[in-house]
Amino acid sequence: MAYTGTNSIVYSQSFIGNLNPTVFTGSEPALSTLNAITSLMLNAPLTWPWNRIVLTQTLTAGQQDYIVSSANFGFLEKCSVSFTTGSPAVTTGPFELQDVINTKPLGLTSQRGRPSAIAVQSSIPGTSVTFRFSPAPDQAYSAVMTCQKAPYFWTATTKDWFSDAGIPYSMIDVFNPLFLSEAFQFSNDAERAMQYRQRGMAALLSKQEGLTQMQKSEIMGQWLTDDLQRLAAQLRAQTTQQARTV
Repeated sequence: MAYTGTNSIVYSQSFIGNLNPTVFTGSEPALSTLNAITSLMLNAPLTWPWNRIVLTQTLTAGQQDYIVSSANFGFLEKCSVSFTTGSPAVTTGPFELQDVINTKPLGLTSQRGRPSAIAVQSSIPGTSVTFRFSPAPDQAYSAVMTCQKAPYFWTATTKDWFSDAGIPYSMIDVFNPLFLSEAFQFSNDAERAMQYRQRGMAALLSKQEGLTQMQKSEIMGQWLTDDLQRLAAQLRAQTTQQARTV
């Protein structure tokens, strides 16, 4: 049975007095909420085994840049290279590259050797990505790039969390509380909005491996600071009103 964005909307309405979060043109604010949650879950530094793809490329001696076609490249996780010599052929490797760079470029170099670094040099979203290796290959190599897919972009609330957005239903304890938190914000219930946002973020981060405590704190801060500021402003307003009535 499918579980769609509409299911999450109906679920949230039972908590917010049946208010309609698709009341504005283009099913807003529900549609942008679905996209924001999906972007959070599928962007760096979060990685998931069900969101992973593998790209391959043959490297040529002296050539640093390679354009690889990909309709759904998000960001690069790992890269390994190997080479084949002799007759009968013997494969040596694979060797994992030490440096994997997604947002900073690598410079051109005349130095040749077994590549130890790879950068996402440029990309055309939905079409291709250009990888640059350094040092320039000294011979032919086979490169294997392990990547995360780009976040899905919701165009309708009737789309499915799994078959369209690629997020398994087992993550419902993440995406439904996060959607509900925005629904509470829509209904001007800042306190419960923060409560459910914390619940969704805790479930999200508990499923991740390899994140540092600093990374977790930064992610939590990005999604909680705005609510905390709104709640503080609301409390200040309430305090001021109470002082006036004393």
